[in-house]
Amino acid sequence: LGEGSSGRILHKATIVTWLLIGPQTRLAFAHGFATGQVSRSSSLPVILTDGTFTHVAVSWNGTASTGGILFYINGAEVTSYSAGVTGGGAATTDTGNFLIGNNANSAFTFDGKIAYAHFYGRILATNEIRSVMNRPASVTTGINTQGLLGFWPLWDTGFADDYSGRGNH
Repeated sequence: LGEGSSGRILHKATIVTWLLIGPQTRLAFAHGFATGQVSRSSSLPVILTDGTFTHVAVSWNGTASTGGILFYINGAEVTSYSAGVTGGGAATTDTGNFLIGNNANSAFTFDGKIAYAHFYGRILATNEIRSVMNRPASVTTGINTQGLLGFWPLWDTGFADDYSGRGNH
């Protein structure tokens, strides 16, 4: 689960946006709004096996509705979600760093290995999520480049080079 039983897979700012594997190995995502935050988690545990690659993806349509947050495990949408919390007002924005594997305070270290992190500014269809899962480097050509904001293979530790061509290191 990682540090504090809430290891971050990705994190942006203090409480603005995060994806984690939290208590009872449930996926959770949140994004800040003027009043509160929209958040949703899977209601069933994600099956994780040490030494086995598990592809995790989240899709969010940018609204305050919990129904706009979808999780995918190994290319299939999670079918059971918690009730979640709906945000209110305008979505929060920030200029903080986009972090992979922890938060800005280094207080929620992910306890595992993360590889081939992709970040898009659009919603991917299920077949596109599967394509990225099966061929992670395919983001350098073809349809998987549309809306790509960052691609970090994470071959090393520390600050990672962005291979999307956008220079988000």
